[in-house]
Amino acid sequence: QGLQSGETLSEVFSYEITDADGDTATATLTLTINGVNDAPVAVIDRVVTTEDTAVAGNLLGNDSDIDGDPLEVTQV
Repeated sequence: QGLQSGETLSEVFSYEITDADGDTATATLTLTINGVNDAPVAVIDRVVTTEDTAVAGNLLGNDSDIDGDPLEVTQV
């Protein structure tokens, strides 16, 4: 599951290192992941028709957005 834009997830890890003399040191690592708004995925659509025949269909049926944002079609 992905993080939404503005969401964060933090994980904290403690670890210990030891040198050749047996001396040790302990440290803590905090890892923070910041969510972003991922781009939608548009899949190529193909429609074949004959001249003067109307075409209907759903251009967004095979497209997706992992963040769940609504999709819309805009003429470019």
